[in-house]
Amino acid sequence: MFLNVENKLVMAGTNCDEVFVFVKDTNEKVELSSLIPILNVEDVQTHINMLWRFNQGTLLYLSTGAGRGLELTCIGPFKYFQEYFNCLRFTMRSENFVPPSLSRYIIILNLVIYPAVEQSQTLSIPSIDRGPEEANLMTYQGHLQSDNERDNPCEH
Repeated sequence: MFLNVENKLVMAGTNCDEVFVFVKDTNEKVELSSLIPILNVEDVQTHINMLWRFNQGTLLYLSTGAGRGLELTCIGPFKYFQEYFNCLRFTMRSENFVPPSLSRYIIILNLVIYPAVEQSQTLSIPSIDRGPEEANLMTYQGHLQSDNERDNPCEH
């Protein structure tokens, strides 16, 4: 329901921490705070690292006005992101927008997953210093997957 881009998304609050979707046709209001992450799965730190890589790669390469690796360190805290017409807006050197479908993932990561990780005594969020390298790795892995699918279309 939250990831469906047909449902209207609203970010509010002083730290953009009040997020709602209004379900299409019923106008039912669903609060993001109702999502509770389960972080007791096997090898959860590996999954957190992959999600963080996705977050960095999306902001750097899959938003409008894509930037260069080191520009990731210029992005301010998530509380300064804004939502316009289902897209997240943020600044690196210029104004950037994340597409609606990816915006919802970025919101969930920053307002649900990362706070839960920060409360954990055994889990951690990677350092922003690794952002450029991780964003490049995400893109590289995506190209490898695309190349493998092109070379072996019947195996997938």
